[in-house]
Amino acid sequence: MSKGGFYSDQQAANFGAARTAFQRGQATAPICGARTRSGGICRGAPIKGSMRCIRHCGPKAAREYRARQQLAFQRGKISASDWLQAEANRARNRLHDRWKKNPWLLGCTIDLGAYETEFETAIMSRPRETVVLPPAVMDWLRWRFRRLQVDRCDVRGWQRCLIEELPLRMRAAGPAPEGWAPDMTMPDSTIAVRLHQSLKRQRADKLKVERDRQTPHVRPRGRPRTKTRPGRSEALAATFFQYRNILVPLLERCPSRRDRDAVLRVLHDYVQAPNSVAKAQRWQEVIQKLR
Repeated sequence: MSKGGFYSDQQAANFGAARTAFQRGQATAPICGARTRSGGICRGAPIKGSMRCIRHCGPKAAREYRARQQLAFQRGKISASDWLQAEANRARNRLHDRWKKNPWLLGCTIDLGAYETEFETAIMSRPRETVVLPPAVMDWLRWRFRRLQVDRCDVRGWQRCLIEELPLRMRAAGPAPEGWAPDMTMPDSTIAVRLHQSLKRQRADKLKVERDRQTPHVRPRGRPRTKTRPGRSEALAATFFQYRNILVPLLERCPSRRDRDAVLRVLHDYVQAPNSVAKAQRWQEVIQKLR
């Protein structure tokens, strides 16, 4: 028996080649599919026992996911750093949820570190009528500074944030409660430092501003499907595994993931009804178009 529980090295190689199609971002990988605020579709990985990701699965599924993660931490399946990072993310989500009701609640979800001095200097140019900033607005302003001044060099975007967006958020937050002092807006370093170490963006993206300006944003039409057909994903996965030698060269020539899914569905329909002339003709058209 080969190493890893396989019967041969060839079986291990075939398993590794077929596994790539089900990994994150590939043709047959499952996605959340929930509607996002920007009008797109969430492509996060669904959690165990739910069709949604950890962000859109709901409170009950989120509590069950945390219980499983805590049990895995107690058994040593995940490290202490991963568990602490997950707890920090949950604390951040709870704080954001509470800020919707009370934007003057103490807390912070980001630590700018070495850029803290630059941030304090940059906010000095804000309008003078906004002297006291709520913690929710200050936290939002820190994230905007990170995105527009650290990751990018978007001076216009930062000025628009201070002149146009900041007064709207201050007006929505309302007046400060009695006894509020400006020095009470200091961040909670225990949560902020952990979140700062887990930022997804690790390098500057200065050219994305020009690219976004030249590429118009197109909102997808229709409503995303909230439920998958029973057994459909498993059937497509079985079809791909059975005809992977034919599909892999064809899928590599597809420009997008939607095109790869369409090719896989056409082959699956033809395999299910091989005597259908229309489905056979459709599969021949797909082969001729890709080759």
